[in-house]
Formats: sequence, C-alpha cells, structure tokens
Amino acid sequence: MDKTWENDRCSPLQLKKIRNLAEKHGEYELTSKVEELTKGMAHAVIDDFLTGNLQRLLKAGVIREKGTEAIEKVPSMSESAPVHKFRYKVTEGGHLWNYTDFRLEARGTLVDFATDDRLILFQVIEVDHEIDEELIRKYGLKAELVNPK
Repeated sequence: MDKTWENDRCSPLQLKKIRNLAEKHGEYELTSKVEELTKGMAHAVIDDFLTGNLQRLLKAGVIREKGTEAIEKVPSMSESAPVHKFRYKVTEGGHLWNYTDFRLEARGTLVDFATDDRLILFQVIEVDHEIDEELIRKYGLKAELVNPK
C-alpha cells in the first residue's frame, strides 16, 4: 500500500476539522504548528481530539492552554535539516504510550519497530540531536545509539 499521501501537506478540510474539534475544548487553543502538519500527522491529531488525548497534543505542541505563550519557534518547512541525524534503538519501554511519549519529547521520528503479538520489542527513532540520559531514565528505557558519530 502506497503511503506517500501521509507526507503531503494537510488538506483544508483536515485543518477545518482540527479547528472545529479544538473549539469544543475552550480552555485550549491551537498553535501555529497546525499549519505545518502533514496529512498523516493531521490524521493523528484528529484522532487524539476525538479520543480526548489532549495531553499528547499538549506535549506535541499542537495545542496550548489559553493565555500561555509559545515556548519555542516553530521550524518552517524551508529550513534546512541538519546533515547528521542520530538513530537510537529503544527497548524495555513496556506500553506503547511510554514509547510514544518518549519519542515525542525527544522530538524523534519512528524509523523502524518490531512487535511480538502485542508486545513491543523495540523501536528505532531518528533525532537531530543526541538524547539526554535524563530523558531516557525518565521513561525507564534502554536507548542504544545505532549510528555513532
């Protein structure tokens, strides 16, 4: 199955759906980051709104509490990516959300994974920077650098 559509810029209909869902949660507001979403990411954001997973949206920087300022500048799509990316093989994470929360906080992209029935054996994530040991300990994970400098 071809999944190239997931990397296309999100559609106006997806943006409208996200805005409508965000309005239902009056204590939160969307960040400018939603304008940069891909179709795949927009699909996940809509799913998080529908399932009430607002903490994940807060961590990802898609929404923020009303009246709070944005913590960091949103990178534009035109900015050049770093030449070297770091890949980590992450294990011993237990539940899917533990892996997901870690990957989001590390600002990583899922590259590969393996499961055995419902058990996650490992995930390989790619990040622009070395991951801090404190973050790894916070989630109780084992993260091994796959492509050292």
